[in-house]
Amino acid sequence: MVSPEFDPLVEFYGMWNTELAEQYLPLPRVHARKYECLGDI
Repeated sequence: MVSPEFDPLVEFYGMWNTELAEQYLPLPRVHARKYECLGDI
C-alpha cells in the first residue's frame, strides 16, 4: 500500500504559524503564489 503524499497544508491545518510557514513554503508543486508575512522582506 502506498502512503499518500505529505501535504503540509493538510497535515498542519489549523496549526499554521510563522515557523511552519518558513519551513514548508513555498510548496514545490504549486505555481508561484503570494504569501502574507510578518514584517517587510
